Amino acid sequence: MEQEAGPMDPEELIARKVVQMYLEGRSVKEIAEELGISMSTIYRLLAKKGVTLRRRKYNARGRLTQEELEKIRRMYLEGRSIYSIAKELGRPTSTIYYALKRMGLLGQRGQQGGQ
Repeated sequence: MEQEAGPMDPEELIARKVVQMYLEGRSVKEIAEELGISMSTIYRLLAKKGVTLRRRKYNARGRLTQEELEKIRRMYLEGRSIYSIAKELGRPTSTIYYALKRMGLLGQRGQQGGQ
C-alpha cells in the first residue's frame, strides 16, 4: 500500500506539530499562544490523535484536603490575608475565599485565636 503523494492536509500538519510540542512537555497554553490557535482546538487535536493528557502538578481545580481547610482556617484567624494564604498553599485566591465563606469565617478574623 503506497501513500498518496502530494501536500498534507493543513489541519494534519498542525495536529502533528501540536502533538510533538505537547509530548516535548509544553503546556496547552504555551502551544496555543505560539501557534495562534485556541486552547480548545489544542485539546480537540490531542484527543483526535489519542494523546493522553498529563496530570497537573497540584490538585488543580480539585477539592481542598481536610488538612488544607484546617490550615486555611488557622491562618485566617491568625490574621493572614486571603492572598498570602493562597500564595502559601499554591491555590487561587478565589478558592481560599470560597472555603472561608463555606466555613462561615469571613469577617470573623481575630474573634478566635490571636491576631
